[in-house]
Amino acid sequence: MSIPPVLWGEFLVNTNKYGIQSDVELQALDNGKFLAVWKELVPINYVLPGGDAPTPTAIYAQRFYSGAVPEGDPIRIDTTPGINSAPTVTTLENGKIVYMWEHQVTEGGVTTYSIRARIFNGDGTPFNANGGTEDFEVVAPSTTKVSAPLVKALAGGGFIVTCNDENADGAGDAGVKAYIYDSSGQVIDSGSVNRTTTGTQEAYAVVSLSDNRFLTIYSEDAASGGVISLKVSISTVSGGVLSTGVTEYTVSASMKEGTAPSATVLKGGRILIVWTEEMRDGTGDNVKAQMFDGGTMTAIGDAFTVNVSADGDQNSPSVTALKDGGFAITYLDTDGTAAPQVRVAVYNAANVYLGDKIISTAFDEGERGVPKVIELSDGRLIAAWDENIDGRRDDSVGIRGQVIDARFQGVNMPGTAANDQYVGTEFNDTLSGGTAGNDDLNGRAGNDILDGGIGDDRLNGGEGADQMYGGTGNDTYYVDNAGDVVSEAGGSGIDTVYASISYTLSADIENLIADGLAAISLTGNAGNNSITGNAAANVIDGAGGADTMSGGLGNDTYYVDNAGDIIIEAGGDLADQVFTSVTYALGDGVENLTASGAGSIGLTGNAFNNVIVGNSGANKIYGGLGNDILTGGKGKDVFVFDSAPNKAANRDTITDFEVKADKIHLENAIFKKLKKTGKLKSDFFKIGTKATDKNDYIIYNKKKGILLYDADGSGKQKAVEFATVKKNLALKADHFFVI
Repeated sequence: MSIPPVLWGEFLVNTNKYGIQSDVELQALDNGKFLAVWKELVPINYVLPGGDAPTPTAIYAQRFYSGAVPEGDPIRIDTTPGINSAPTVTTLENGKIVYMWEHQVTEGGVTTYSIRARIFNGDGTPFNANGGTEDFEVVAPSTTKVSAPLVKALAGGGFIVTCNDENADGAGDAGVKAYIYDSSGQVIDSGSVNRTTTGTQEAYAVVSLSDNRFLTIYSEDAASGGVISLKVSISTVSGGVLSTGVTEYTVSASMKEGTAPSATVLKGGRILIVWTEEMRDGTGDNVKAQMFDGGTMTAIGDAFTVNVSADGDQNSPSVTALKDGGFAITYLDTDGTAAPQVRVAVYNAANVYLGDKIISTAFDEGERGVPKVIELSDGRLIAAWDENIDGRRDDSVGIRGQVIDARFQGVNMPGTAANDQYVGTEFNDTLSGGTAGNDDLNGRAGNDILDGGIGDDRLNGGEGADQMYGGTGNDTYYVDNAGDVVSEAGGSGIDTVYASISYTLSADIENLIADGLAAISLTGNAGNNSITGNAAANVIDGAGGADTMSGGLGNDTYYVDNAGDIIIEAGGDLADQVFTSVTYALGDGVENLTASGAGSIGLTGNAFNNVIVGNSGANKIYGGLGNDILTGGKGKDVFVFDSAPNKAANRDTITDFEVKADKIHLENAIFKKLKKTGKLKSDFFKIGTKATDKNDYIIYNKKKGILLYDADGSGKQKAVEFATVKKNLALKADHFFVI
């Protein structure tokens, strides 16, 4: 089985392209988003984004939406001047986020080293720790070096910090120190982690275990022989007291010097440790891994090689646990002829290798740093790495990332009270927005169930027949399958459906918008809907309620059934059509109007050249301006002329005038000589080609079927054609009414 294809291309982690960004670390958030933190080295005279003061190195963090789109701008973490590096980050049990880094200051020729931290609330605002919202001291300044801080959460909102200390025992021996902090950022205990104090120990990873135990992974360089061993030590925190170095184990006696191991706790409590081992036969570096029982630290099986290729060097691994019990490992793959590639290998819960994939872009030359990998709340992976690639046009020195989908079954996400962002799989998923928050749920493929709950949610089922429940709030749905079902809580906000197929709104949803370019039908519900088409020829039916319908471009068809229905057309098309069962007047941009049903209704055109068609009822038809084509249909119809006639620009055609049933109404404000309202006087009407008396105002040329208005009868003023009817009709003055 191979890893599913990468969903998104590489993304740039650092939005600031000036300077050099490196030392990236990643942290997943419970609501599906994630954040990255890094060191930023900038030119001495460069002012950092937001007007921050120049500094040799700064610590920056960036929040990302689940699709790797930045959420806002990056934020400056450090507030104390100095050289800041090696950042790390974790989320605490109470939802807060703690950042930590090395801090170095040289004053009066003396250099001191310390570890500093800063705590933020879950919403990204600074938390008031140690009496302020700025960064604070974790390890006091010392002339002996302290470095490589690591931080993990403890139960109750506190956290543990480990770091390398060149004077860990106070007697000049280097080792690993641990510090325990409460939820407010106050230190409550400290001690050495490593039991062996000879040689040099350097920590690389901290893993939180159950019952406030934690495991520290570190290397040990013996005092003689220079052999690098990989060791772990399990410590405990009880009642605020740190018991360090209770148990120590050797994982490997041949870890490559200068490389960093990684570790994680898998589902069920197993521990996986990965590291780089230099092969004794000189064939290069390999990535090795070993599984352990989380309670006894007994090895489960033998150590195994992660990389499938033995060519070149494979090193610098990072591992993350997967929700299904498996794990993913990123590492660098170098053949010596091009820039190192970043790979990801995926294993299932039975420790069975599932696949391996290159996730970085190939370049002929350049450097890449240790790749880091995390699992998002919905089971997708985020990998990120430092790189220096001259071939990059947008940012040659910076941090790249990749979103990877390595899920082989559907997921069930219960959601949180925050603004959740989850993406489903190609299988059947259940995604929930939890108890609150404005959630973004994307089912992708499969027949998914999406439940937004409380809040303004965005639900996109993706491919498949999906069930989408918005709950309360102003929700947005995306429909692309005839089997999609949308259900909304009544009376709870303004909701919108984007449909790429023909769709009818279910109850309690207000807005319907055509998505994509297909010519589709859009139908409302009993409420007052807003329905918007696309650039194609849409059919839009508001159904019940007073609806606002906008077809956009394309020759659109509308159905009107309420006097409050409004049609908004873009104009520029030639064949927009309205079918109406109620009296209706065309708005701008619509050409054609047809009566539906059998009711006696009024039909009014606009300034365009309209085609207006009645039904079997007694219709009253107003052509308005333009050269209109008017058809009354069956029934006793009235054709109204209430705009100034013009042979070229305002002459209507009545296609089916029936002398036994139909009438023509003339507006005396336009046909001024007719004056008095009521039946047309018989001496005002003339059959012939022109007026022969001074009061022959309305003329019917029966040979041509033309109706004319002559304002001065037989005078010099020329008659104006205002309509055409059938030839040789038995028209009389009685067919005309002055209004």
